[in-house]
Amino acid sequence: GCTRGRYYVQADREVSTLLAEKSCDPRWAVPATYTVRQDERSRFYDAYDQVFPPMPPDDPTAHRYMHCVDGKKGWPRWHANGDRTTLDNPDWRARLHEVVTLTSSGAVQLDLTAAVRLAYLNSLDWQDQLETLYLSALDVSTERFRFDVQFYGGNTTDYANRGPLNPRGPATTWTTDTNLRAQKYFATAGTVVVGILNSVVWQFAGPDRYSNVSLVNFNLVQPLLRNAGRSIALEPLTIVERALLANLRRLQFYRQGFFLQVAVGGNAPPGLQRRGGFFGGTGFTGFTGTGIGGFGNIGGVFFGGGGVGLQTAGGGTGGAGFAGGGAGNVGGFFGLLQARQQIRNAEQNLSAQERALALLDANLEAGLVGLEQVDQLRQSVETNRAGLLQAKTTLTNQLENFKVNVLCLPSDTQVALDEGFIEPFQFISPDMQALQNELGDFLATYSFGGEEPLKETEDPRQDRPAPEPL
Repeated sequence: GCTRGRYYVQADREVSTLLAEKSCDPRWAVPATYTVRQDERSRFYDAYDQVFPPMPPDDPTAHRYMHCVDGKKGWPRWHANGDRTTLDNPDWRARLHEVVTLTSSGAVQLDLTAAVRLAYLNSLDWQDQLETLYLSALDVSTERFRFDVQFYGGNTTDYANRGPLNPRGPATTWTTDTNLRAQKYFATAGTVVVGILNSVVWQFAGPDRYSNVSLVNFNLVQPLLRNAGRSIALEPLTIVERALLANLRRLQFYRQGFFLQVAVGGNAPPGLQRRGGFFGGTGFTGFTGTGIGGFGNIGGVFFGGGGVGLQTAGGGTGGAGFAGGGAGNVGGFFGLLQARQQIRNAEQNLSAQERALALLDANLEAGLVGLEQVDQLRQSVETNRAGLLQAKTTLTNQLENFKVNVLCLPSDTQVALDEGFIEPFQFISPDMQALQNELGDFLATYSFGGEEPLKETEDPRQDRPAPEPL
């Protein structure tokens, strides 16, 4: 029957056929698995019945107007399908291990592959592009339907009764009219209509009477001047056909730009667009999809039939490197790795400066250097220490921004950066750096501390055991 579930199936079938037809070139062909239904592992997957959805969470104060407004009772069946307590998929955390690798503490092991998977899985912007392509295909289906043979029908039944006070006496009349019509619109802007009308009348008064009238009408209209010709009649269909092809190509362009946004940051590329509107529009006009909040957007802005997608910020910020120079920064996942490596370099520089400061302090006590040199180095150490703290705070903010705005994960999700990509570029390994720091601390302790230095006549190797003969 005419149910929402049946219309879902019909719309999916129409869209699949149209996309397969337009995917004639592998450069912009969509995969056969294309669907607007979100993955079951997605955070925003709707696990509830699509035909009879439950009531989503609502503001308690505003929700009262759903049941009573201006003293008038509202619709009583708002909660007939139940209520849902959250908009998130309740099982997405339990199935997160199916998408990415988790650490022993349950944190997401974030590398480039995991970041791209999570972005495609949860991004509302990417979902918006898929839905726009779906609606663009329905635009074509609607315009093609205008050139199909369309059937209409209806029935009207009237009952009239005249009581005994009628001067002509009591009478009862039943009238039923049935009409069928077939209409065809041609590419030349002509229209042909064939109609059948059947009227049956029963009159119960005195001698009962019965009458039956059938009519067949034929109507052909072909404009010759105004709104005539193929250039006018086929324009809406041509527009939506070209728009669907353009959206298929734009989706592939958007996919590449979306990957770059996740990898190196920046704004999202221009999204898919539909051609439509309320007045004189084309296709499935006046509807722009369910939107992020799950509610329909009628006509967009100023009767527009669609628009560009959302733009989300990358995971990093532009600007110069540490100490006011160096290579420019990138965003996205690589921006996080770059910031982490810059922090590691700053820690190494700070450690070296602290050892140099200890050496200068010792030379100051020995009277070999002046106080001005020591103060200048001490000021540089404190400046770099403050810069290091600021860099760590910035990295935390960048990671939070990347996690929430790009990966669309909640802020309480634990993330561990996988630095395997930048390990080949680390000329001093973390283990070697730790050993160097320990050696520096050892030298600082025994060279400038309370220990007695070795005398010139003493050989530090005299207490070592003699080497074994070969």
